[in-house]
Amino acid sequence: MNEHPSTCVRSTLTAKSMPRQREQLLAAFFQRRVLQECQEAIPGFLSAEVLLSLTDADELQISVLWRDHAAWQAWQDSAVRLQQAQHLAPLLACAPVGQLFAVATDAAEPKA
Repeated sequence: MNEHPSTCVRSTLTAKSMPRQREQLLAAFFQRRVLQECQEAIPGFLSAEVLLSLTDADELQISVLWRDHAAWQAWQDSAVRLQQAQHLAPLLACAPVGQLFAVATDAAEPKA
């Protein structure tokens, strides 16, 4: 993977609930305080959004802005993340799909 250590990164996680269970997944996500736990655990957490698909009633996406790649990696290695995943797994139809993006701050691609 081409890492950009001094560039903000955005992670996305696309999750699919069990059929017609997105509302329950969303409720469990917020009751668990997933975003707040992430913010408390990782100083490089900057912001996050939960996006609801308008084309798939069972899909949602979590988008998080991180200070840098190291902050995202700290989250990947976090015990809190693992606990959250275990808590929410029964509501998921399949394993979530994650992606990581470097945030471009001008017309040029971030340098390695």
